[in-house]
Amino acid sequence: MANSLGQLFTLGRVSEDFVIHGVTFKMVLLDTRILTQALEAASGLRDDVAQTIEYKRQILSRSIMAINDDVYIRDQDAPEDTEVNRLLDVTAKLHTSIINQLYMKYEELDAKVSKEVEDDLKNSSKRRGA
Repeated sequence: MANSLGQLFTLGRVSEDFVIHGVTFKMVLLDTRILTQALEAASGLRDDVAQTIEYKRQILSRSIMAINDDVYIRDQDAPEDTEVNRLLDVTAKLHTSIINQLYMKYEELDAKVSKEVEDDLKNSSKRRGA
């Protein structure tokens, strides 16, 4: 059975739950289109520290699907502006250390997918005799 391009679209759609001080955050990796929207929304700040914090908040506000049982984003492929803004309000109230920890968890998810792709590429090279 041949693999389809559609499988690559879902490869990075990994989600995982993370618990911080008894609060569960369900996060998903963003596709390139939504990640680009987050980066564009975070651009324009003059201060490097503020830019970094905003960059993380914008990404988290699109990758956090739920906090405990409260669903914030219903469709991970098309988060609505009102959903993102609601999460931006939440992240604005969190201490920077919590933002940093959540962002590190996001990066860990990304690293898992990157490793999976890297391993697959290595294995395909071996099968071709390269």
